[in-house]
Amino acid sequence: MDIDTFLQPLAITTKKLSQLTLEFEKTFRYLASHSLDQFLATPVSLLPCGSEKGQYLAIDVGGTNLRCAILEFSGEKASDHGINILHQKSWPIDQHLKAEQQEELFAWIGDCIAEVIVVCLQQLARREEADFILPVGITFSFPMMYVQSALLPGVG
Repeated sequence: MDIDTFLQPLAITTKKLSQLTLEFEKTFRYLASHSLDQFLATPVSLLPCGSEKGQYLAIDVGGTNLRCAILEFSGEKASDHGINILHQKSWPIDQHLKAEQQEELFAWIGDCIAEVIVVCLQQLARREEADFILPVGITFSFPMMYVQSALLPGVG
């Protein structure tokens, strides 16, 4: 079997992609307002382009751990060498934080972020860069209830 034949079942048209996008949005809206699982709406306002330069606060709220880092980008597109980790830390997310009110979870997240920023400010002060703007990038990886789409028969 050649590669084109093997990949044929994965081919997708623009029309099918548009339908999947609409189904995803409908599922997202439903889960955001009805799901009993941990599901938080996290709209994205700006995507990275790869030529970012300067310091950024990176936050990853996972199902198990919270990770925060201060990253420094040189502006070199698509280069691992253009990233310097100034400081990073990870904390396990206790079950009570996931099960309780959102306010308690986000207060704890704020405390963790502040801890990383304080260390970064101390480092930058030594470099005489104490006054700076710190853009933020955040990801959430909370579970969602699976809803099978009629557009993908046989999947799931």
